[in-house]
Amino acid sequence: MKKIATIISLMPAGITANAQTVFDPFTNEQAFFEMMHSVVIIILVFLASSFVLTLIKLFLDDRLKRRIVEKGVAEGVIAQLLPANQKGKENSLKWFAILTAIAIGLTVISFYMPSGLYAAIVMIFSIALGFLGYYFLLKKLR
Repeated sequence: MKKIATIISLMPAGITANAQTVFDPFTNEQAFFEMMHSVVIIILVFLASSFVLTLIKLFLDDRLKRRIVEKGVAEGVIAQLLPANQKGKENSLKWFAILTAIAIGLTVISFYMPSGLYAAIVMIFSIALGFLGYYFLLKKLR
């Protein structure tokens, strides 16, 4: 919760740093672009760091489980120490599929430059394909 409060409190820093007397960020295109650019960077840094931390956690949990099994500890003790975290793996897989589909959709949009409505349709279709891919991956893994 502290992270969210810190991020929200730091977002308007770009607006307050402007040293002009009359400032309206929504009519000034350059200021609006800079504000949106900083927000996107903060969101991307958060997503990348949470992805890396999740991967590290999964790797270390798996390594710990392997060492416990090698030591010959009873299964009941293992189940109590390390509860099954299947939801975390499924959640990571879901976000991977969705973000990959969004990246593919944005790539298609950048190559073909469709107008507003068509770009939204391409993004909706690519996200839907990402969810479909997630469903088939989940079905295959189960």
